[in-house]
Amino acid sequence: YEELLSLKQRSSGDDPTICLLLPPSVGSCLPTILSQEFYQYELRGNLTFEECISVAVGREILKGPANLGLAYLTEENIAQLRSDPSCVELQIQCLLSDHIYLIVAKSHRLSSLREADITGLYGERLATAKSVSNDAILGQVLSHWHKVTQFNDVALLKQAVLELGMICFLPRYTILSEGDWFDAAQFSVIPVRNTQRPNRLSLCLLHRPEEMLSYQEKILRICILDYFWRFRTSLEGCFP
Repeated sequence: YEELLSLKQRSSGDDPTICLLLPPSVGSCLPTILSQEFYQYELRGNLTFEECISVAVGREILKGPANLGLAYLTEENIAQLRSDPSCVELQIQCLLSDHIYLIVAKSHRLSSLREADITGLYGERLATAKSVSNDAILGQVLSHWHKVTQFNDVALLKQAVLELGMICFLPRYTILSEGDWFDAAQFSVIPVRNTQRPNRLSLCLLHRPEEMLSYQEKILRICILDYFWRFRTSLEGCFP
């Protein structure tokens, strides 16, 4: 937080605001990184991050004022956006392909599983970092889990998994990007099968056409693309 604050102090209150929409699962790891990359160009402008559930990012961009956002989308989500006449101006770029994994504490009775069947997890206490009802992969969550607690960031979610014996699901990118925060001595990361919907996601950059972006927004777009290229390159084999 202090690092972000020091970066923000370099902006003037009269400068334009550049807003990036982020889903909850990446909101804990990206803001500091992107702020560092963006402000190295000594640009005028206030960079802000707003949380937005993935399925709403495209709609919010078209409404404004945000012109860029990241979203976890299924193949079906992407096809719907591309076929929707009202979204003809929306540009979609896939940054990486991903899956969700089960996260439990090493002390949890499920921690030794090499793979988890989703139907065997319905009785567990579920921690989530977003408001879940009809999840893109898990489906109708509230009809299967009757003990669900929503936390407002990933750090609190991990604390609940460690201290309260809860389970959670996170995309692989979130797990890998957390680095030392995801101590292998404390957590087990377990592949999940038989999810209600295919366990395939794409982390996408959505934005208005480039000619409609401000200079600062174009720089932010480049920062995002460069960062994810480096991330994929540094973890070859983890992402297609």
